[in-house]
Amino acid sequence: MIKEIPYISIDGAPGVDQDTYPDLLMRVGGCAATVACESFLFFEMNGLLPPLRPFAEQKLTRETYLSFLMEMKPHLHPRLTGVDTVGKYLEGFTSYLKAHGITEADAAWSALFPLRTIPGETDLAEAKRSLMEQLDRDIPVPDLTLLHEDRAFEDYGWHWFMLTGYADGEDAARKIRFNPSDEPGVAREEDALQNGHLFVRAATYGEFCWLDFDRLWQTGQARRGALLLYSGGSRQSRKAEGDER
Repeated sequence: MIKEIPYISIDGAPGVDQDTYPDLLMRVGGCAATVACESFLFFEMNGLLPPLRPFAEQKLTRETYLSFLMEMKPHLHPRLTGVDTVGKYLEGFTSYLKAHGITEADAAWSALFPLRTIPGETDLAEAKRSLMEQLDRDIPVPDLTLLHEDRAFEDYGWHWFMLTGYADGEDAARKIRFNPSDEPGVAREEDALQNGHLFVRAATYGEFCWLDFDRLWQTGQARRGALLLYSGGSRQSRKAEGDER
């Protein structure tokens, strides 16, 4: 079984590599702003939100994206402990919306809210079910991962990134086998084939990579992150309107 959501493309890549941002603070702590920008771009791409970025009349390129990122920076700015809670993320996320005239009274608000949180303490099976249901609705899922006991996930610790697909069994093994961008240790073929793990396609650092969700979710730490599930309400209501016609 495999599911991959068509995702945003910036100069042929799914986003821009955070490690190449010109702004030092955003290189170090701009992952939450990155996920917010990619969320707005995804909903814009699918006609569920109006363009909320500078130079919206121009093609989306690295340069226009970086302008967007820097406009997002005051709302989701890097800080000493990072944007390390869902509450901090939503505070900046909604602040940006309201600064651009989108409020609870607007129909576009329902593309995003009500937003569900799947806390990191949630049972693995329930987290997998909720994640797959959301991705089956063609809506990407922001992931906040905090500290992780598995050093293979060091680059994904204290980090926000987007989940844009899933696979298991032979489909996951094939993706792991033929995707050279996968980092050693985060996706093992035997876990897909023998241990029944779910694998997720992450969009982060300007590329797609397949991660073992079973291992990613079970961080071994007392304090954990979360998954965020956008409503996607506008998509559903527009589909219903189309069916009625």
